[in-house]
Amino acid sequence: SLLDGLMSTGDTVTFRTYVVKKTADGYEVTTQSTDEHLGNTYAFWGKARPGPTGKVWRTAYSVETSPNFQSALYESSDGGVTMAFKSTVFAAAGVDFTEADFFHVAGTTWYAIGRQGGSSQRPYHSTSTDDGATWAAPVQFGVGTISDGRQPSSFW
Repeated sequence: SLLDGLMSTGDTVTFRTYVVKKTADGYEVTTQSTDEHLGNTYAFWGKARPGPTGKVWRTAYSVETSPNFQSALYESSDGGVTMAFKSTVFAAAGVDFTEADFFHVAGTTWYAIGRQGGSSQRPYHSTSTDDGATWAAPVQFGVGTISDGRQPSSFW
C-alpha cells in the first residue's frame, strides 16, 4: 500500500484530523477533530508541524457556536495523537479569525499568518518570541486576501 512505502514500523503521521501509526501488526488510526477550551470549540485545521523540544504543533480555529472567533495553537507530546491547547494566536475585538498557519524563524521566534473570516478574508500576521507561549497583537497586511478554506501559507 501507499502507507507501507511511506512508513516504517513505529512511525506516526498526521493527516488533518487522522493520526496513523504503523505497528508490527498493521496500523492504528485515531482522530481528534475538535477540542473545547475556555468555552470555545476549536476545529483543527492546520498541518501538523514539528515544534520545539520534539513536540508536534498545529493550529485550530473556533467554530461558529463559540463566543469568540479566534485561532489557537495546539501541541502534542505523542506525535499528534492527542492535542492540547497551548496559546491563542489570533484574537481581536470585532474580528472573526479562521484558518492560521505558522513557521519557525529562528531560536524561540515563530511567525503566523491568519485569515479574517466573513466577506473581508484579509490576511493578518503575528509573531511569538517565546516558542508560541504568547503572540503579539495581530497586524493586518496592507494588501491581498486569502480565499475561504485555503491555508494561509498559500499567501506567501
